[in-house]
Amino acid sequence: MYSYAKRMKVVKLYIQHEFIPSAVMHELGYPKNRHTLYAWYKEY
Repeated sequence: MYSYAKRMKVVKLYIQHEFIPSAVMHELGYPKNRHTLYAWYKEY
């Protein structure tokens, strides 16, 4: 389970990388799949 702060870090990086999930996952090493990232973005 990831903290709220870590999830929001991922979301902000996702926006910064122009909505390219693979760039975020490669840079941070998490989340392990795109569906998780999309869910976190939706929460944001």
